[in-house]
This record gives sequence, C-alpha cells and structure tokens, in this order.
Amino acid sequence: MENKEKKTVGKIIVDTYGGKIDVIEVNGEALIERQIRQLHEAGITDITVMVGYMKEKFRYLVDKFGVTVVDNDDYHRYNNGY
Repeated sequence: MENKEKKTVGKIIVDTYGGKIDVIEVNGEALIERQIRQLHEAGITDITVMVGYMKEKFRYLVDKFGVTVVDNDDYHRYNNGY
C-alpha cells in the first residue's frame, strides 16, 4: 500500500467587512463554489473548508459539493486558519 501524503493545494479566503459576510459572486456563481467546482474538474475531491465567523453560511457546501467543513473555534482570537 502506498503512503500518500496530504498536501494543501491552496486556500480560499473570504474576508469580512464591518462584521458582515457576503458570498462573493462572479457572473452569478459564488466564488467559493466556482473554485470547488474547478478543483473537482481537475480531479481534486478531498477538499476541506475552514470556517469561523458566520460559519453557518457555508454549511450547504457539504451537501452540494461533498467537501469537509472544519470549524475554527478560535477565529475571534487569531482571525485566520492558524
């Protein structure tokens, strides 16, 4: 059996402005959805999305794309995916 190492291919960062988060859209498609779709098209299906502030806005990605969503419970302390 081959020992496969998991690698981080990239990060999708969604910024917040004034305590409000919006899903950014380009040509009517949410940017995060487009990036996940493009990863799937490239054969990358093991995708983890780290969420913090307003994390409930991204839960639908689990059902729609089969990604893993991980809570960053310390987002308020570090403001990033430490």
